[in-house]
Amino acid sequence: MEDPFQHQNSQANLSRSQHSTLRAKKFWWLLAGIFVIILSAALIYRSTADQSEILSLVPIDSVFYLQANGPAWPWSKVEIADLPFANFYGQLETIFSWPAGSFQKNILAFSSQVTLAAVPNQNSGQLDFVLIIKSKNDSVVSVLNQSPHHLLLKKNLTAVTTSEEAIKKLLEVQQGQTFSLAGNVNSKKFGRQLLIGYFNLSNVKSYLAPENLAEEIFTQFLTGELYLNFNQSAGGWQFSLVREKTFISSSAKSKTSIKYLPADFFEFSSGLNLSELFSIWSQVDPELNKTFSQTAAAVTALYNFNLADEFSDLLSQPVDLILLPAQTPNVFGLDFILSLPSDNKTLNQLERLINIILAQKKPTAVDRLLPDGSQVTELIAEPDSFVWQTKDLAGQVVRYLSEPSLNFAAAYVVSNNRVVLATSIERLEQFLSTSEIVVSDLVDRCGFDLAGNLIFLNPQNFTWPVRDYLPPGVILIKPLESSGLSGCVIEN
Repeated sequence: MEDPFQHQNSQANLSRSQHSTLRAKKFWWLLAGIFVIILSAALIYRSTADQSEILSLVPIDSVFYLQANGPAWPWSKVEIADLPFANFYGQLETIFSWPAGSFQKNILAFSSQVTLAAVPNQNSGQLDFVLIIKSKNDSVVSVLNQSPHHLLLKKNLTAVTTSEEAIKKLLEVQQGQTFSLAGNVNSKKFGRQLLIGYFNLSNVKSYLAPENLAEEIFTQFLTGELYLNFNQSAGGWQFSLVREKTFISSSAKSKTSIKYLPADFFEFSSGLNLSELFSIWSQVDPELNKTFSQTAAAVTALYNFNLADEFSDLLSQPVDLILLPAQTPNVFGLDFILSLPSDNKTLNQLERLINIILAQKKPTAVDRLLPDGSQVTELIAEPDSFVWQTKDLAGQVVRYLSEPSLNFAAAYVVSNNRVVLATSIERLEQFLSTSEIVVSDLVDRCGFDLAGNLIFLNPQNFTWPVRDYLPPGVILIKPLESSGLSGCVIEN
């Protein structure tokens, strides 16, 4: 007969064995978890230390600093050579006299860290490039050592520059004779990213030479310091820009009215504050500022009303603005398309504001007879002398005004409760019929929404040399509630 107590003892022993095995598994899982944490911390610490190492070797007066870092995780498939700056690589190849395509394929691909800084050259008044490469590859080191201006900073760390003065600056930092950029940079604003950057925007601004109104306005935002974090995410390129001061006010609840963009656009902003835009414009164009001041004074004297109060409703509207290359020469140096909310008051204010400004720019000559019998010619601003005309455009009523002597033209149409104003009838017609670039598709690919301030840049249509330093494709930027920006690169 089977002993029931023996059966119970067997079950107890089995239960204790199972618990022991379970405890052993938990113990090993705990050890594995601790190992992963230690390994992760070690990798992060090493990568952070690597970032700071080169920062401490660059002169304190560097205008900008860009650093590409090899992946922190061994299993990462994204390398430095994958960064989407082919145009910029071509510029570096020209500067350092390297064969076309060689920088990305033969240097970046075999480097664990690459840093580019721009430092002022006191002799030339221009900027010198300082390129610092961390690589154990003999062929990379050999190429760098062939440069007329090169310096071994540390083991596996070589610098090449565009002048001997820049080499002297590196030596001064290395020998402790001058401060490094590390003292100016808040490295806590850098994440562990494939690319990080620091820009002293005020100093960058002094080396730029804007060629048109849009570029002049752009430079007004270049103040203070800017930090860049750039990495690959979900198969695309994402970045963030951190700055102490906001770039421009936006109407956070407004949703862009623009559904399509012409292929030749170079900048599009939605949810802009029109009053702030005019303020910035007047800062870069003294003549415009003078005209506004004269216009306001003249209007007060002649019509007994305050110009700013009269047009406050118009200027407070959230607007969408598209900038494009000028199809024909005009007073602005570029074409634009402006979209803003429509009502009868807005239309009257818009036409009247344009007429008043034109009247100040082109006053009417009136001959007057003085009491002593002499005659004088007086210049009088007469807004009513400029007459808006009407034209049918594909079933839509277009209002337009042209003044060839001032190289000025404007045309607008009311569509879907919006006023769409352009610098010419031709531009307006092109915009109304375009379906080349779908705005919502670009926004969706970045994971953003259509509300608030959005900024689209299309570098391939820039006339400014800055296009050579930007990635190809459309760059979408969205201001954050803080003072930073979030963005992505939408490759073609």
